[in-house]
Amino acid sequence: TKLFTFEGGALRLNCSKLAGGSVQVEIQDRRGAPVQGFELERCHQVIGDGFELAVDWEGEPALARLAGTPVRLRLALVDADVYAFRFGD
Repeated sequence: TKLFTFEGGALRLNCSKLAGGSVQVEIQDRRGAPVQGFELERCHQVIGDGFELAVDWEGEPALARLAGTPVRLRLALVDADVYAFRFGD
């Protein structure tokens, strides 16, 4: 994504997947480098289809610590579509 800032401590997706599909998210800094704790390989696959699906990472790093800091998202999709994302609590 382009650089943006957010508020809140949770990331939610509106997405759909085919059987066997997956969605994972990495949070990157302004240079495009992964933010420690939010690397793609640490992201749990988003389960199911629908609105407000939670994104989380191994070790449950505190997403709120990045609030107000410019970041990018890298989305890894396999047989999936993401329609929207939002940050909140």
